[in-house]
Amino acid sequence: MRIAIATAANDIYYNSLQHLLRSLNGASRFGDVRLWVLDVGLNAGQRAELEQAGHGVATPGWDVDIARWKGVPEWFRAMTARPFLPNYVKDADIITWLDADIWVQDMDMLGDYIDIAREGGFAVSLEMDRCYDNMFMRNSSREDYYNNLARYFGQESANRLIHFPMMNCGAFAMPSGHPLWAIWQRTIKDGATQFCNNFMEQTALNMSVYSNNIAPHFLPARYNWMTCHALPLLDESSGLFVEPSRPHDKLGLVHLACGLWKRDDIEYRTRSGKTLRGALRPPSSLTM
Repeated sequence: MRIAIATAANDIYYNSLQHLLRSLNGASRFGDVRLWVLDVGLNAGQRAELEQAGHGVATPGWDVDIARWKGVPEWFRAMTARPFLPNYVKDADIITWLDADIWVQDMDMLGDYIDIAREGGFAVSLEMDRCYDNMFMRNSSREDYYNNLARYFGQESANRLIHFPMMNCGAFAMPSGHPLWAIWQRTIKDGATQFCNNFMEQTALNMSVYSNNIAPHFLPARYNWMTCHALPLLDESSGLFVEPSRPHDKLGLVHLACGLWKRDDIEYRTRSGKTLRGALRPPSSLTM
């Protein structure tokens, strides 16, 4: 099967994109793999560099009509294009999406996404974990989820779906022919008539899945670790980032959401209790 691993970036995200691409150096183990970047504001030199490296580069259009919403930036096409990836990632049997603020620490966990899609399934992680702040209402994540559902799809839908845990669409995989694509496309178009914010595609995905008897294959949170909800620990012995609570399982995909991708002053801890300050990026000793 032909496998596409897709992401999106503009010029501001280009450095973070490079970390993601470097972390995918071993992806050829999965078979016929090609990396794709949706150009939502790259400069000419950045685009040329990606093309010279052999990556697919596609410029998405506005697949969702958001003309009524003023001031929407060009990079927002990274959101509106996501349900329409089969239109941009040509000749792929399997499509895996990774946000450009993610880097892969454990290639085997990425392989699980791909294997589930090979079997015809939709692989995704929940934005809920025993370690996460939103588990204990220490941030507004769950409230935001409810409010977005209400704004896009109405109070009745929000009251129903809030009982289901939120999926994070920063990392997922499914076959290019999966029926969820068409449902997601219709749903995001409907939602865009009511509201527009940075959670448009994720809110539409949750609405699509939970309202249409789609059965996702939920992977553990460590397969898409949301560092904005819980900073990981660095295990000195392995050089790997791990869950902050015992048994300190290693993380597979490290997701630097909420602007953490651009910070080099994050204070985090090691398993031995030391405090470090820096970027949550692959340690130089990390072997992919």
